[in-house]
Amino acid sequence: MKIGQDPRPMIDLKQKEERLSGKSGDVFGKAVASHQEKLQSDQLGALLKDVEKQGQRLAQYQTMRDFSQYKQLVQRFVKEAVDFGMNLKHSRGWNSQGRQQTTRLVQEVDAKLLEMADLMKEEKSIGLLDKIGEMKGLLINLYT
Repeated sequence: MKIGQDPRPMIDLKQKEERLSGKSGDVFGKAVASHQEKLQSDQLGALLKDVEKQGQRLAQYQTMRDFSQYKQLVQRFVKEAVDFGMNLKHSRGWNSQGRQQTTRLVQEVDAKLLEMADLMKEEKSIGLLDKIGEMKGLLINLYT
């Protein structure tokens, strides 16, 4: 190695360029955002598994207590999914009626929960199993 060649001036020059252009802050922000997305996605996946498990329990025992726990899990999942979706896709497009698609899905989920409550009162197990399947489909649609 020659005495006059020091690698530090080149490194210092690159660091100064990054500071002036602001690229290092953008990279860090993108890394934090992607990590937060992954955590939110993992949390939604875990909530979906809990909803499925409680749905199976509701189908097996058909008690009002199981239904209320199922309803709470579904509402928690929908809240998390909507909050997560609004944070990440704030500039999402509108449908032909002037509404966002997630709002329509949330309304459908609420309608299905009301139908399930009516079936619980009437004690129709076949209809309840059908509604649990429909609810799972709606939640998966909301999740993706």
